Amino acid sequence: MRKGKKKWATSGGREKRSLDSVAVSFIRYAELAKAARIYFKATNRFDPKMDFKLFIEAEFCMGTLLHFFKVTKSFIASIQHMVLESEKFKEEVKEFCEGLIPERSRLVTKNLEGEMAQIMQRDKAIKKRKNILTG
Repeated sequence: MRKGKKKWATSGGREKRSLDSVAVSFIRYAELAKAARIYFKATNRFDPKMDFKLFIEAEFCMGTLLHFFKVTKSFIASIQHMVLESEKFKEEVKEFCEGLIPERSRLVTKNLEGEMAQIMQRDKAIKKRKNILTG
């Protein structure tokens, strides 16, 4: 996997993470970001800022693996193939995209009637102020 003789590992609490597991996580995220860009365009939720952010993050992950961790391109290709062939990947992409840009607005409050009444009162107050100022 890695060019060289040393294995890289750190212990984070009880769990030990090797370079392989970190590399798989980076590749998985990069593939999620690439798929999310395609999904947003297909579902008409394209946002140029989010598209640019996802592009930069995917390129950062791949650049880090290639230039900093010295991971071989063949290892990256094999993990990409494994990730893309996974049956759960499409669901992960949908969940990832829903977390970034929700398809529908979500109701956060339990007091919908009270919230709507407050919004309507604010709108009336704003209209009255505009009428007083304009004429």
